[in-house]
Amino acid sequence: MGFLGDLVNRPEAAIETIEEKRNKGKSVVLIVATGMLLMINFFFAHFTGGYPLVIIFALLLAVLGIIFMLFFVLGFAIDLYIFLRLTKYKPAGEATKTAAWCVLIPMLIFHSGFFLINMILRFTGTMEWAGYLYDTLKWLMYIWILGLLIVAVIQNQPEHKIRNMLGVIGVFSLNWAIYIGVNMLIFQWLFTTLVL
Repeated sequence: MGFLGDLVNRPEAAIETIEEKRNKGKSVVLIVATGMLLMINFFFAHFTGGYPLVIIFALLLAVLGIIFMLFFVLGFAIDLYIFLRLTKYKPAGEATKTAAWCVLIPMLIFHSGFFLINMILRFTGTMEWAGYLYDTLKWLMYIWILGLLIVAVIQNQPEHKIRNMLGVIGVFSLNWAIYIGVNMLIFQWLFTTLVL
């Protein structure tokens, strides 16, 4: 609980904890859990269907979500690493690994909480609120992610604060735009193929 509080109130302390605790195994678990929850939440917030087909389709999308999340995080990490290397930021590799967790952890917390909201809305027959809540609350998640990313990157080079802050925002925004575009194309293909 202390770590969750630090993520909001003391980001520097949360980032120190991330730097101490992160490893490849935990990164894989974060990507899998976040990707699955992201797609399940998106599907249940915007679409309905009959059981058991809706569960089967949601689980198929969960697998797709893992792939999306993997490519989004890898793309962001690679682009951020290139930016940091070009600006002679040290240590670029460690900062990039920490930044990847600064994306994954808030997303996992958001999507875990929204999964509970989704289930409550579904069981109370008020699913019409799910899409609105998802599309509104996700912006708070992005603000939270950008805040953590900025703190994670500027704390090692406070003398280049503005440059690094704009670089982080630009890299994240570029990868987010690509991620949304690819998602739209794949969903369009998926739904068109299934209808046919």
